[in-house]
Amino acid sequence: MKLPRIRIRFGLRSLLIAVSLIGVILARWKGHADSQADAAAHLRDCGYLVVYHPWHPLLFGTAARPGVWRRWLGDKMFDEVRVVAGRNDSTDDTLAEEDLPKAQQFLRRLPYKFCLVTSLASTHQVDLASLADIVNLESLCLNAVGPPRRVGRSLQSLRSHVVSLQVLSGLRDLDVNNLGIGDSLIEDLSKLQQLASLNVRNTDLSLDGLIRLKRAMPNCKIEDNETPIGPCFPFEW
Repeated sequence: MKLPRIRIRFGLRSLLIAVSLIGVILARWKGHADSQADAAAHLRDCGYLVVYHPWHPLLFGTAARPGVWRRWLGDKMFDEVRVVAGRNDSTDDTLAEEDLPKAQQFLRRLPYKFCLVTSLASTHQVDLASLADIVNLESLCLNAVGPPRRVGRSLQSLRSHVVSLQVLSGLRDLDVNNLGIGDSLIEDLSKLQQLASLNVRNTDLSLDGLIRLKRAMPNCKIEDNETPIGPCFPFEW
């Protein structure tokens, strides 16, 4: 018994609908890529190094080894900004001093999840709660690099910074390595229940304070000096 042949026919209307849908998807995709490229250029002017990560490298290739689609549509269509790092966290001496207040408007335009690495000294003019409207800010790394006077003044307001982070509902990873975090801030840190990971290496937390913090944040992976060193965040530099 012969099975009947199934013939698939496409009419002109179906073809036009398919082409229109592909056009809409490509236009939206290109819009994200253009917005990201423009924001990245401005972030560099604000003293930040922008680190890209290839989107599905096995399928589309990388900038060094481009695939067919990457060659056709260009690199910016297949690269995501994954890390935005301040001058003090890079080896690029051509970058300007970090200007976080100015950079915020461009951080909001990044279309994909990213990590912000910035010095605590650069936040002295910024209420970290203002970062809450940066919807794709998933990881934040604060460090104490900077002129001693500015860093010292920033450390005095460390509690207010920690309290401000409570409104960042989309924040998943926080690194306060080398900051003056002590047992007096455990109560404030424990309110950051949205975190999936917290790096408190090289801080002033006592052993008892660390145990209390881990009990208060059972759903958060807390990294201390005894934790094996691994990637700071789920992003690869």
